[in-house]
Amino acid sequence: MRRVISLIITFMDRESFLETVRQQYAEEIQEAYYECEHEDGREIDYIKLNQNLARLMQGAMLDGLPPADFEDLVRSTLPQASPKLRIPQQRNAA
Repeated sequence: MRRVISLIITFMDRESFLETVRQQYAEEIQEAYYECEHEDGREIDYIKLNQNLARLMQGAMLDGLPPADFEDLVRSTLPQASPKLRIPQQRNAA
């Protein structure tokens, strides 16, 4: 019983940690988007944005966030930009 409780706590701690990581990266994704805006948001430098997202994805993977979760996070954080994003396909990495 003690081992089961320990595993549950460990799982909860991991989920709590991953939720914190998701929140952190959602903010960083939004910042990356703002950095790529020009003409008061009327134009977006998608090349720079995609480069920034690739860099952020590497960091997120190192922090334990699965690539698929990062992709979902990008699409939910930047729905207006999703059609023009080129998120690296690294599902088998990390």
